Amino acid sequence: PPRTPPLGAAIGTAPLHALRAGCYRHTHPPPLRTPHEHYLRERGVARLRPEPCEQALAFATQAVYATSGLLMPDGPDHYVVFDYLPDVVDADPTTAPIPGETWQELIGQAEPAEAAYLGWAAYNWYQQWDHAEAAFVAAVHGGQAMAAIGVATCQGLVRGDLDTAIDTLRSAIAVARADAANVGSAQLVGLTEQLAFMTGLAGQH
Repeated sequence: PPRTPPLGAAIGTAPLHALRAGCYRHTHPPPLRTPHEHYLRERGVARLRPEPCEQALAFATQAVYATSGLLMPDGPDHYVVFDYLPDVVDADPTTAPIPGETWQELIGQAEPAEAAYLGWAAYNWYQQWDHAEAAFVAAVHGGQAMAAIGVATCQGLVRGDLDTAIDTLRSAIAVARADAANVGSAQLVGLTEQLAFMTGLAGQH
């Protein structure tokens, strides 16, 4: 709405989109002041005349109808997105996609296991193939062996490059075998099953 404080709306939108993408971390004011910036740029920062940060945070955390605001306090200087908001937003057919810059920021800041989760969220929920693959690659580089399945899925099923997908899985299996102390047998079986599946799709029955 026209009277909505632009910075407050952006500060509330950034963690909401992060939660929609599968990022369940708590958030607190300093990090909030970076991810929101592209939301303001898209709408013309100078024209919007953003309010001071303290006022913006007060708006984002203000209770509406005696229930909750966009963000809820969860410990000293920490906030979480109000529970029902992601479901309501995703259920609205007019909701805009999660911006590409948001995906890039989340993937760049994610721990390896979180990057893998972001990858499957991008793949399964939003069909954001490029961001899904980027998240899976980040997870693999961080030591998440099973994320190689996500990389191979993007390569083989989305891009149709089955040979590259097979090579990705073979490499992941080799790394997993060399790191058997940290990679469980169930993970190795999962990678091998996916290799068998991709090999079959390639016609090498």
